[in-house]
Amino acid sequence: MLLMERIYAPSIVASVPTMYLSIADSHLATSLAAQGRMSEASEVLRKIVADETERDDANIRLSAMSQLAHLLAKQNDLAEADRLQRIALAGLEHGLGSNDPKTLSAIFRLSELARAKSDLAEADRVSRRLIESARQTMPPNHPSLAGYLIERAKVLSDMRRLSEAEIALRESWDVLRGVKVDPALVQDLELTVVELDRRWNALLPGRIVADSDRTWREDLTSALRFPKPPS
Repeated sequence: MLLMERIYAPSIVASVPTMYLSIADSHLATSLAAQGRMSEASEVLRKIVADETERDDANIRLSAMSQLAHLLAKQNDLAEADRLQRIALAGLEHGLGSNDPKTLSAIFRLSELARAKSDLAEADRVSRRLIESARQTMPPNHPSLAGYLIERAKVLSDMRRLSEAEIALRESWDVLRGVKVDPALVQDLELTVVELDRRWNALLPGRIVADSDRTWREDLTSALRFPKPPS
């Protein structure tokens, strides 16, 4: 109830369903994390997860648990992050199904976590499953699909499967250039391309980039340098 209590009187807060209070606090945690205030964000999420009176929607608590695990991984508490992320994913799958957006977010975070632990076999399995599930439920121009393709490319790059990573990155850009998205996602794509090129150069010094790959990379660079004005 942290966010609501800061805005409204306690008597008003008491009349608000706990589900909406948890959603408000989840947004507060996201904002705190974006400011780099990880400990505070984690504390907000812990309160949501620990609130046993939350009966309106158990999936809100599970989503908060997944978000908490993601923040703990960023703080290098990988063991606890892994434990919570697996609990959250199992619960979301049971309650919402394998292809629900909340479930897909948890799968995405589990793939990130597997990479952080250098468990590339699991990262490969999880990220492949993520793309398969996303393709079944999302339109081909959905921004989240682009983000998931970038994650898949990172896994493939870490596994030195560079040609496959190249394909995933090119596909992610095909999605991103057609939609209005968070510039941070495009920047993440660029950074992943830079790392992929570094690995290509280490493997094949003096490699000549194919015309098709050069074209989409130049298109990406241009978009970052001259972003589209807001519509």
